[in-house]
Amino acid sequence: LPPEYEPYDESAKKTKKMPDDTEVKPQPAVFTPALFWEPRKPKIFKGEPGQNPTKWLQEYLRLSKFNQWDDTPALANAYFFLDGTAKK
Repeated sequence: LPPEYEPYDESAKKTKKMPDDTEVKPQPAVFTPALFWEPRKPKIFKGEPGQNPTKWLQEYLRLSKFNQWDDTPALANAYFFLDGTAKK
């Protein structure tokens, strides 16, 4: 069978020259704007007569989703939006 490849020839080996600072052209900096927004806060729930806990919870879950909180931070942050009887 004939060889699949020819014998290795050291003289055919090409060395690549690393560019020096004079050969490299500077590239303009590209800045990607980042969008930041303040987290939205739900109303404080106090557990007073006339306050609807279901309505407050729906608002809280909607704002948690907007603020990109998963279940753990949403649960941890709920404490800070409770007051009065609801906080006890």
